[in-house]
Amino acid sequence: MQPFADAIDGLLQRTHALLRQQQRFVADAAHELRSPLTALALQLGNVRRATTLDEARTRLEPLEQGIARAQRLSEQLLDLARIEAGGVERDAVDLGELARELLAEFHPRAQRRGIDLGLDAPEAPTVTTSRLLLRTILGNALDNALKYTPAGGDVTLSIARVPGAVRLDVADSGPGIAADARDAVFERFHRLHGNAVEGTGLGLAIAREAAARLGATLSLHERAGGGLVLRAELPDAAAC
Repeated sequence: MQPFADAIDGLLQRTHALLRQQQRFVADAAHELRSPLTALALQLGNVRRATTLDEARTRLEPLEQGIARAQRLSEQLLDLARIEAGGVERDAVDLGELARELLAEFHPRAQRRGIDLGLDAPEAPTVTTSRLLLRTILGNALDNALKYTPAGGDVTLSIARVPGAVRLDVADSGPGIAADARDAVFERFHRLHGNAVEGTGLGLAIAREAAARLGATLSLHERAGGGLVLRAELPDAAAC
């Protein structure tokens, strides 16, 4: 009977953990969506009070920006929920191909701001991992790097084998983050004090959850010459 009792106890513990995750997600979503939705209601009221077509057009711009921010927040909350609740399907992933695909996606944004977006992956290996989760990690890293890098700066995605791991670095020439503040930026909805760049505070939290699912590590480092490096390391056993 003891093995049966242990199995039931384990099932109950997993069920309670899932319920706590769901409760935390609902609380976070309700809290974070309240502010942008309130702002949208105010902006809509401003548009309605416009007395001329030109005035209405001017007031529509912040409304459109607010809708885009709320949409981005909703998408990130759903990403976080899917990562926490879902399993991990692993397959052979060509890291060079994935990197080129991501850079092609982010290139127009980098070009608009005059940022040099590059790839350093002369011998990118193929690894057995979840393409979706790895894409989530690198996509959020590139999004953050482009967001905080000033016009005329540079962002580089590099891939290399190191002892015991496959290393993926996203390095930028932005302002960087003080060493004692780096751990906190992986927390949900954390925003650095005095930071004027708009964001949800979810990107790195999502990346960390995805990395944990893959058994990967995620860390931040100072870039030589100034800037920041977000580093993901996959266990070398994942390499094909």
